[in-house]
Amino acid sequence: MDSFCSKIVEFFRDNDCEETIIALTLREIFLNDLIYISQTNKWQQYVSKKKEWSHFDIQKLVQSVPKVTTFYEKDLTNYLYSSKLQSIETFYIKKQIKAMVAHANDKWNTQLFVEKCKECFRIAS
Repeated sequence: MDSFCSKIVEFFRDNDCEETIIALTLREIFLNDLIYISQTNKWQQYVSKKKEWSHFDIQKLVQSVPKVTTFYEKDLTNYLYSSKLQSIETFYIKKQIKAMVAHANDKWNTQLFVEKCKECFRIAS
């Protein structure tokens, strides 16, 4: 879990857009099992039991945002307490988490999130 959280911390360091950070987090969770094909404007998910790609409904990602923000509030925050990050960086990331959760609850822009997901999950065609 620590290695996963350390990857997520990098997203907070490198981005200031809430939708991008959440999209990148979801990309890490799905690994390479979910892709966006820009040429056809389609989402595909690899189903390992069937060993094939199938259609993926992007609304499933939109609906997973509350789970991701819960991860940020609980697991990532706990990781920050036990990490060896500098206190100023820990403070900054905790502040970002708080702002991100408030943003996701109040003024979430679903269309912007979908666009950021397309950027993060897109494969070169």
